[in-house]
Amino acid sequence: VQTCALPILNASVRLTAKGSEYPGVLFYRDATYSGSVSANSSTGLNIDAVGATMFLANSVEKMRITSAGNVGIGTTSPGAILQIASSGGASYANANIWATTSTGNGYFFVGRVGTTSTSDFYAYADATATQFGNAVSKRVPFVTNSAERMRITSAGDVGIGTSSPIS
Repeated sequence: VQTCALPILNASVRLTAKGSEYPGVLFYRDATYSGSVSANSSTGLNIDAVGATMFLANSVEKMRITSAGNVGIGTTSPGAILQIASSGGASYANANIWATTSTGNGYFFVGRVGTTSTSDFYAYADATATQFGNAVSKRVPFVTNSAERMRITSAGDVGIGTSSPIS
């Protein structure tokens, strides 16, 4: 490893590795390792950070990957695998899923690892219909205030105010 200071402004630097090593930049504060950026043809761009990896725009943090692997957009402390939060005083957060063409379809799937390829929940939209449900034999309850208000059974029976509708 060679160490050098690069007082370069508005220029690019090319790193070339020799042999089995791959090019990278290691970051230290005093003698303490802080992280690295490296690249190779098999794994692509690799970013390693002690702690969180943050993505900024105009010096403002927009996205973060924590050391636990949680991803936060609009939050500096995501409490789930993916958390999207509103920012800038907005009272809501949006996550949009769009087809790449105006004639395409939009899908949103929620499933469990290790299950079959069918989803536990899906939402779908195309030019003629919008639908949501599941692709497996399960009930679909509608819940408000932590209480089930309506249910569609896997047989297609609908119950309002009952969890056991009959046909």
